[in-house]
Amino acid sequence: GGNPLFLEQLAAMEAEWADGTGEPPLPASLRGLLVARLDRLADEQRVVLENAAILPDPFSLTDLEALAPASSVEPTIERLVEREFLRRRDAAASLSFGHPLMRTTVYEMLPKRRRAELHERYATLAGTANGGGAEPARRSATIARRAQDPPDAQACAAGGGELRPALRARCRTR
Repeated sequence: GGNPLFLEQLAAMEAEWADGTGEPPLPASLRGLLVARLDRLADEQRVVLENAAILPDPFSLTDLEALAPASSVEPTIERLVEREFLRRRDAAASLSFGHPLMRTTVYEMLPKRRRAELHERYATLAGTANGGGAEPARRSATIARRAQDPPDAQACAAGGGELRPALRARCRTR
């Protein structure tokens, strides 16, 4: 029995704590272990993972960079790939989390206001990148579902495509 992911994460945490900062804690749960590893990340690494957590899986480097507040995220992504928080897919054109539970943990750790802001930014990017139309509406519906806002997702999927005001109003009151 056992959970291979738990053992993999324990081994990764042990390696990350080998820098002489003391003994790593022994989390009682897989989520606790993931949170402990996430807590040791540099701010720029955590921001990249937070941005990635709201994108559809797998996500493109282009979408991730579009959400970045400043310069290229490539060096940070390389470090996250080395540490197995992220992995490259199909010739490095797209990325995904090392495990779906890592993505879920990062997403759940996001404060609701920041989560709503990221969803709103991505919805705007999805709409402008494709010049409007059905595909941005579908992507916006996915975004609304990720923000746990089914009424907005249904309205958007029905062809409205105008998600931003409703998403902003609902997410900020939660």
